Amino acid sequence: MGKYALFGQLAIGAVQATFVGYYFMHLRHGDRIVILTALASIFWMGILFVLFMSDYMTRHRVVG
Repeated sequence: MGKYALFGQLAIGAVQATFVGYYFMHLRHGDRIVILTALASIFWMGILFVLFMSDYMTRHRVVG
């Protein structure tokens, strides 16, 4: 997959996490507050990921 390998792996991990939450954590039968909590945690992780990537992408690599 070349340079798209990381994005493919992240997509596979996101699908796996969705299946775990939906089936094994019983979010499909959960109350609305449980589902809201799960969605809020996903939103918060998205914010942290964006902040991490903005820091990582603005650093300059020093070789040698």
